[in-house]
Amino acid sequence: KATGLMLDLSTFYRTGFKDLVLAMAMKNFGPDRKFINEKFKMPLLFNINTAMSIIGKRGEQFVLTVSTESCFATDYKDRYHIGAEVWLLDKLALRGGYKFYYDLEDYSFGAGFKINVAGKPISIDVAYSNVLSYFEAPLRFSIGGEF
Repeated sequence: KATGLMLDLSTFYRTGFKDLVLAMAMKNFGPDRKFINEKFKMPLLFNINTAMSIIGKRGEQFVLTVSTESCFATDYKDRYHIGAEVWLLDKLALRGGYKFYYDLEDYSFGAGFKINVAGKPISIDVAYSNVLSYFEAPLRFSIGGEF
């Protein structure tokens, strides 16, 4: 049994240039841990992300958004992610992405559908992530909404 308290810190900045967004996160910030009689450090992660609509604006008939992210870890080599999302008629989303320098994963893709129920948006999403070995590729489903 091991216990501990870690802190994740993040920020989200709208640049004012079109809809360009910058985001940063530091994860697993905290003191060294001890398990049985051995001390160890938690893997500190630092992410930097950018995202921007290349074609269209949110709510329009066709919107293409791209995103890039870097992930720096104290216990592993740097990793990078790219992704894109296309919204059609502000109802249907098609998504795809790629992870660089991962041992078990590489590409992913998915789709989402948004409807309004009593004036509130409800979203239904599905995503597939390719797994290279050891495990079966996961298929994820989610339902979201606002109230």
